[in-house]
Amino acid sequence: MPEIHFDAIYRKMPNFEPARLLQIFRIDRFELSLEFLKHDLRRDDGTFYPLSYGPKMVLWFRSVGGELWPAIRDYTPEQYQYYEARIGLSFDIIIDGHPYLGRR
Repeated sequence: MPEIHFDAIYRKMPNFEPARLLQIFRIDRFELSLEFLKHDLRRDDGTFYPLSYGPKMVLWFRSVGGELWPAIRDYTPEQYQYYEARIGLSFDIIIDGHPYLGRR
């Protein structure tokens, strides 16, 4: 099963079960609203991920319970092709450095 890695637990995440990738699209960071960025980048501890400038990809996932949630990633043609080829697949959610939710 493919994996998607996060540096921390984010409030947007409904759970840590595998999530199915439904859609991916390329977008410029400046096209994303402040409300969307706050929703996506807020960690569970209340801090925010420091999103870099430049082109981004927004991936939309559906959790086991049916909740939809996004993940913003830096755009590269290779990464876009990687995710695009995996639309419809479930991804393991990996929280790097977490004792229970880290690499399985």
